[in-house]
Amino acid sequence: TVGMIHWRAYHPLSPTLLLHRSVFNTFHHRSYHISSVLRLASKKRKPDLYEPWVVNVDPPVEYWQDDDNRSRYLDWFKNTFHSRPIDSVTKTDLKSNFGKSYLAYYGNSLDRALRRGPEFSVLPEEVDWEEGENVKSYLQWLQKKLDYQNFDQWYQVKTSDFKDEYGKSLMAHHGKSILNIMENGIPEHAWMPWKFISIDKTFWENTKNIREFLNWASIQLNLPDMSAWTTVAPSVLEEYGGPRGLKKSDVKKMLMTA
Repeated sequence: TVGMIHWRAYHPLSPTLLLHRSVFNTFHHRSYHISSVLRLASKKRKPDLYEPWVVNVDPPVEYWQDDDNRSRYLDWFKNTFHSRPIDSVTKTDLKSNFGKSYLAYYGNSLDRALRRGPEFSVLPEEVDWEEGENVKSYLQWLQKKLDYQNFDQWYQVKTSDFKDEYGKSLMAHHGKSILNIMENGIPEHAWMPWKFISIDKTFWENTKNIREFLNWASIQLNLPDMSAWTTVAPSVLEEYGGPRGLKKSDVKKMLMTA
C-alpha cells in the first residue's frame, strides 16, 4: 500500500506512483485511468468520488468513447453549473472543469458536448436518415430551435439552417432538397414546393410541377378560366412562388406546357 487511511487521500495520486507500486496490470486494465482503478476498488463505498474530474484529471479522448462516462460527466457538470442557464455555458467553462478532452471528443462543438443538439444515440453524421422517424425527430428539434409555430413557417427555412444545425448529412442524404426532407419527415402535410424560399433548380423543368402550381395559383387569384391568365402580370406569379424573372412570354410558355 501507499499508507493512506482515507479514500479522499487518494486524490493526489499519479499514474507514476501507481506504476511504481506494482499495480501496473490493474492500472493498465482499467484503461490507464487512476479514477477507474479507484472506482473499482471503492465500488462498495462511494465510487462517484473518484471520477476523473473529481480527482483533478482531464481524461484522454478515448475515455469518452463510453457513453456512460460522457453521461456521468455531463450530469456532474450541469449540477456544478445548476444556477446558470445551460445556454450561457462557454467552452472555457468546460475546459476549466476538466472537460477539455470531452469537448475534443465532440469535435470542439459546444452544442454537441452539452447535448443541445438533436438527441440521437449516435453523432448526427452517423444517423440513418432512411428512417423517417429519425428525420421527424430532427425536424421536431429544429422547429423548436428556429421557433417555428406552424407549418407555413417551414417555407422560410434555408439550406444553411440545416447545415448550421447538425443537418449537413441529412441534406446530403436527401440530395440537398428541403422538399425531400420535409416530405420524408412530415409526410402527412401537403407541402407546396413553390412556397419554399429554397427550391430545386430543376423544379420548373417538370410539367407536372408547373401544372400543379398554375392550378393552385388560379384558385388563389380567383381566375374563372384559362383566358383570365392574360390579365395576370408575371410579377404576381412571382409573388405566389413562381419562377423568378418571369416575362409575359414565359407565362405563355408555362400555360401552353400545362
